[in-house]
Amino acid sequence: MGGGLPPGVPRELMERLGKMYGTGVAGGATRSAEQIRSEVFRPSHILPTMTVEQAGEIEYAEMRERELRSAENAARAAREEAEMTTEERETRDLAKARSWDEFKDDNPF
Repeated sequence: MGGGLPPGVPRELMERLGKMYGTGVAGGATRSAEQIRSEVFRPSHILPTMTVEQAGEIEYAEMRERELRSAENAARAAREEAEMTTEERETRDLAKARSWDEFKDDNPF
């Protein structure tokens, strides 16, 4: 049984597997001993690509951008509110109240 085929395995399949993975243990002739040695102690998880400090700096920059956008939106809303007439405010509030009443009628619980 030394170098023969395992029983019931077609020769073509073994030849294709040999081409894909090499022959012998751990790839045999297609992989050098140095390559195998370098892969032995490789971590099984993905290593980090940035430090914790770098990640913190990115999050801080994103937070600053969000705060800036929020302040801009609040200023725009205040400006629009100041530009509205009393009649426009009353119309908006009435539409909002009617919308809420319709929602409550459709969803009693």
